Amino acid sequence: MRKNYLKGVLLFIIMTIGVCLATTMFTKDTIQKLSEGLETQYSNGRAYEPGEAGYAIVKIINIEETNIEDDKLSDGEKFYLVEHDKGTTMLKATPDEVKKMLGDSVTKDAKLYNIENPIYAKIEGYGPKRGRKNRTTTVPVELREKFEDAYKSSYIRSKKLGRILADYKKGDDQTTIKNREKERPFYVDIYMETLGSTYNLLTLGGNAIAILISLWMLKTIYRRVRGNKESYERLFVAYPETERDLDIILREATFSDEQLNILIYKDMFISYRTVFIVEYIADIQSIEINKTTGKNNRKFYHMRINTYHSKAQVVNFNKRVVEKHLKKLVDTLRFDYGIPARLTFYIDEGER
Repeated sequence: MRKNYLKGVLLFIIMTIGVCLATTMFTKDTIQKLSEGLETQYSNGRAYEPGEAGYAIVKIINIEETNIEDDKLSDGEKFYLVEHDKGTTMLKATPDEVKKMLGDSVTKDAKLYNIENPIYAKIEGYGPKRGRKNRTTTVPVELREKFEDAYKSSYIRSKKLGRILADYKKGDDQTTIKNREKERPFYVDIYMETLGSTYNLLTLGGNAIAILISLWMLKTIYRRVRGNKESYERLFVAYPETERDLDIILREATFSDEQLNILIYKDMFISYRTVFIVEYIADIQSIEINKTTGKNNRKFYHMRINTYHSKAQVVNFNKRVVEKHLKKLVDTLRFDYGIPARLTFYIDEGER
């Protein structure tokens, strides 16, 4: 046996490093989203790509209200045709959300908004498939037909056809005209939604939770390492010979259970399974062995050590342990060493 302050903590340290790195990246991403201008974000790789899901910045050229009615729309919501630099995509939003997105200076003639210069806005994109394992179609066939009908009768499409007709009249070559026809295609199988202050609050809240989890994990590491260190020091101060030869506690233990990693050395109770716990027998208020039942009726056991001077310490036992073995441990601690130990459950009849 070797002194190891990181006993039972190493795997948790690796997990904590991963969580802290993810939290750092998440925090950096949140700061960029909330502090950088929309045009800057657009130029730095957050431009909306039709078909991609998630947060993005769309460069709006034209936007037009439609008369589509569908179950996907909540109270007050409408579908809007949005012509952007990558194509034309449906937007699901309320008139107030559209107004906030475009700004108060943008007016509307009939259904088409008057946009003189491109407007950058943050949106939530949805791909052709969504849901668990991308099995759910974002735009059902019936709604897709409504999208197509709305686009065919839209001012946005009429303007596009007008530009193509103008190319014909100017006598442009066929390649130029075909390229014009392919410009900004209409994506009928996807749509997007606006993102406002609620999204910002949720993002900040999620980031705060991630930071708190990281801090809790760091604090847990510190507490476990400190606990290991205090246990070693308690043993070494009481019995200096153990610092030079820690294996002496195994050789000279008056009681040892190798399966449960528990022993009694002189007047000390020692558990060395997941963490290193050393307590004077006189300081132990009680020891409780508990059982929990998990999925598929799997049973798990853990020991709770309550002392007079510190918080309770918990040790998880090996999954292969049997209840009669735990009963034997409790009887030994109680009757041979005077430790108030008990099982908090009844032993299964099959274990007797």
